Amino acid sequence: MEHCKVILCNPPDSRSALIQPLDFLYNEGEDVSLLKHFSQPTENKGYIKECIQRETAYMKQAVRYPLAKAVVYVTFSKNKSENEEIVHATVNEQTEQRSQTPRKDAGFY
Repeated sequence: MEHCKVILCNPPDSRSALIQPLDFLYNEGEDVSLLKHFSQPTENKGYIKECIQRETAYMKQAVRYPLAKAVVYVTFSKNKSENEEIVHATVNEQTEQRSQTPRKDAGFY
């Protein structure tokens, strides 16, 4: 996988943006245990936090491949914390790490 040019990052998320969750679960072959989260009257903050941690871990893994030219992040969540906040945090962290790593072609011998 180290030679991949494009990585599709599609981690499990809260699925909070689904309009017809039953159809989605059936058509995508998803785990029906997710239904309990759709039947909650309010958002389960603990479950969302677990999702964010898992999604962040997937994104951090995806951006580790140096030859990849793009990472496509897919989410079915309406929560900003599961969407752009994960992408921005991962990109910022990668940018910071790369700025602290000396380049091999920097001209130092």
